[in-house]
Amino acid sequence: MKRLLSLIGMSALALTACSDPATPEPTAESYVASAGSYMIHQNTELAIDTATQKVTETPAPSDSTVTGAVTTFNGKSSTPFFMHVGGAVQDTTYYYQEGSNLFTSIPLSYDIGGIPLDLGSKWAKIYDQATSWTALSDTVTPIDLPGGQYKLSAKLNFSGQSQGTESVTINGVTLIAKKVQINLDARLYAMLGPTSIPVDVNLKVLYWIADKVGVIKREQPATILNLGLLGQLMGSPVQAVPGFREVTTKYVIK
Repeated sequence: MKRLLSLIGMSALALTACSDPATPEPTAESYVASAGSYMIHQNTELAIDTATQKVTETPAPSDSTVTGAVTTFNGKSSTPFFMHVGGAVQDTTYYYQEGSNLFTSIPLSYDIGGIPLDLGSKWAKIYDQATSWTALSDTVTPIDLPGGQYKLSAKLNFSGQSQGTESVTINGVTLIAKKVQINLDARLYAMLGPTSIPVDVNLKVLYWIADKVGVIKREQPATILNLGLLGQLMGSPVQAVPGFREVTTKYVIK
């Protein structure tokens, strides 16, 4: 499962278009594939060394992502995408569309210094016709950390930006994929009484999106986080954040 020290990456099959807002493209095409569509993905894990910053790539098991029927999730009528590995569902991601905007529900899952943090989930805009946009601007109210001594809150400021197009061949067909970058910027606050210690988490995910097909490639680069004062207090001022690469090798769109 591609859950890292980050917000979980967003899964496949979301359809959309990208252009300058002054000359928008038609939006009649479906942005989310219908039930029964699926993709086969080739996966690679990306590890990074905190001392040398060298990135090591390791092949990971392939997965298939299958589209389910429309359902209500987090208050929105949305489409679930089930990721299977070895025949078992390992993860589920949800999407919904409003006009030319595409949203996904992102689990706010972190691991800070070995402490797992679950801040629930938020809907974020992961695609827009503009060249740049606000993906999510929100806050998370304080929750208790394991052990009961500290509380944790967060400010979320995610943004998206277009990075042009690339040609990708799948199923013997060359697709023109629109490349976008989602910046997952968050400031976490560990609070002990009146004392608040901030921790900045700045990550990114890249997507290659083909019209009428969806997300055909996705990558979260491995990176190193500076945990600041909280890291010093925990004895680990920096933390390696693994990444992943997911490449579609086959697809069937219903």
